[in-house]
Amino acid sequence: MSASDGTYSDKVRVTWNPSSGATSYEVWRINPDNTVPKIADPTGTSYDDTTAVAGTTYYYGVKAKYAGTTSDFSSWDSGYRQIAPPAAPTGVSATDGTYSDKVAVTWNASSGATAYEVWRHTSNSSGSASKIA
Repeated sequence: MSASDGTYSDKVRVTWNPSSGATSYEVWRINPDNTVPKIADPTGTSYDDTTAVAGTTYYYGVKAKYAGTTSDFSSWDSGYRQIAPPAAPTGVSATDGTYSDKVAVTWNASSGATAYEVWRHTSNSSGSASKIA
């Protein structure tokens, strides 16, 4: 079985191979506080955990169910949601000839951003731009 590692910003995808004769499965998760709840009873061989908190690592295990019995746990695998990047800044503006020794660049703050990068290119294109700050 396998759990995605930062592949998605909205879920952890848990997948496993089918178990012969299984009619459904149980998906279990070890939380950071070491609680181990059953989080789903899918009939297929994948489950999307949309309740996982972005950037938090969880461990997932699966049991197969058939004819009123339940298997032992599969192997366990860690997985986590990607932390979604903040939105791009808006209102970007650069001075045009105002200063003889510099170009001043301003922008509106982007919610959730903790730092910014300033890139420069000689045309209105990101191709071969250089990071300058």
